[in-house]
Amino acid sequence: MSKGYIKVGTNGTGSNGSNGSANAAVVNGTENTAIEEAVVVEEVKEEVKEEVKTPPPTPVIKPIPVLSLEQKLERVDELNRIIAKYHRLQEARKNLNTFKVGSDGLNLTIIIKDASGQEFKTSHNVVVETVLSKVRQILNERIADVEKDINFSD
Repeated sequence: MSKGYIKVGTNGTGSNGSNGSANAAVVNGTENTAIEEAVVVEEVKEEVKEEVKTPPPTPVIKPIPVLSLEQKLERVDELNRIIAKYHRLQEARKNLNTFKVGSDGLNLTIIIKDASGQEFKTSHNVVVETVLSKVRQILNERIADVEKDINFSD
C-alpha cells in the first residue's frame, strides 16, 4: 500500500483556477518529506509554546521586627553619624570645586606631610591637576556610598 500526503494551498489562485479557495492534492513518493517535516516542526512549536506558560511567583512578605527603645536609639545615633559624614564630604567637595587652577602653574603648590613631619612639596601643574581630579573622584564615590547607607527601610 502506498503512502500519500495531502498538500493544501490557500494563497492566491488554486491549481484548478479557483479564486483563493483551498486546493488539495494527494502526492506520493519521497518529495513530500519537506511537507512532513514542516508539519512536525509546527507541532513541536505548539508544544513548546504550551510549556513556556508558567504562573508568576507570589511575593514573599517578611514580618517587620519590633525594635526595643535601645535599638531604636542606636539606629538614630548611627543615622546621625552617617548624616554628619555626608555633610563633611559635601563641604569638602564644595571647597574643592571652588578651587581655581591657574594656567601659569606658578601659584600652585601641593604639600603633603606624613606622621613624622616630613614634607613633599610640588608646584608642577600636571601633578596638581591630577591630584585634584583624583580627590574629586574619591569624594564623589564616598558621597555615593554614604547616600546608600542612609536607609529607612530597615
